Amino acid sequence: MPNRLYKIPKEELQETLDKATGYINALKLLGIGGNSSKKALEKLIKKYNLSIEKLEKNRLEAINKGRRTNCIPLNEILVENSSYENMSRLKIRLISEKVKENKCEECGITEWNNKPLTLQIHHINGIHNDHRINNLKLLCPNCHLQTENYAGANNK
Repeated sequence: MPNRLYKIPKEELQETLDKATGYINALKLLGIGGNSSKKALEKLIKKYNLSIEKLEKNRLEAINKGRRTNCIPLNEILVENSSYENMSRLKIRLISEKVKENKCEECGITEWNNKPLTLQIHHINGIHNDHRINNLKLLCPNCHLQTENYAGANNK
C-alpha cells in the first residue's frame, strides 16, 4: 500500500514541518507513523526542497525547555580546567542560549544532503577541559577531522 504521506500537498507538509519539533513529531501531527514514513518524509523534504529551519529551531527550544532549572550556569562551565564533561549538552546550550550559531564555524554549512548537520565541539588548543569560549568552535565532522589536534592528535 502506498504511503499516505505522498498524497499530502507540499504546502501542508511545509506548514507541519514549521510547527514540528522533529520528523517523528511532524508525522504524528499529520496522523501518520512508522519508521518507513520517516524515510518517506525525508525523501519528500528533499524532492520539494522543503525548509527544516523552523523545525530545527523548534527542536532546540523543546530541548532547552526540558532542561533542569537548577543546571550549572554557562559562566561556570566556560572556564579553563572545567569539570563539565557533557559536550553534547554543552553544544545544545551554546546554540540555544545564542552563544554560538547552529552552523560550522569553519565552512558555514548548516545541513548535509538536506539533513540537519551534527556539529561537534572542537577545543582549539586540544585541551579537552579548557571550555573557555575563545577555545571552542562548533565544526562539521569534515572540518573537525582536518584540525591539527582532532581526537587528541599532536597533543603532548
